[in-house]
Amino acid sequence: MGSNITLIESLKLPEERLWYAAEAVQNGWSRNVLAAQIDTQLHLRKGAAVTNFKTTLPAQAFNLLLF
Repeated sequence: MGSNITLIESLKLPEERLWYAAEAVQNGWSRNVLAAQIDTQLHLRKGAAVTNFKTTLPAQAFNLLLF
C-alpha cells in the first residue's frame, strides 16, 4: 500500500507511474527502493548507458542483452 502512495505523491504523469509500478513488481523493489529510483529518475537513465556491447559481443550474445 505504501508503494502506491509513493507513486501518487512523487509522480504526476500516469505513464511514469505505470512504468515505475511495473519495474517495482518486476524487480521486487521495496517502497524505499522505489522512492530512491524515482528520486534518481531511473526512467530517464535506464537503457541510456553508453556501452560497446554491440561492437564487441557476438550477435547472439548481444541479442540476449535485449531481453
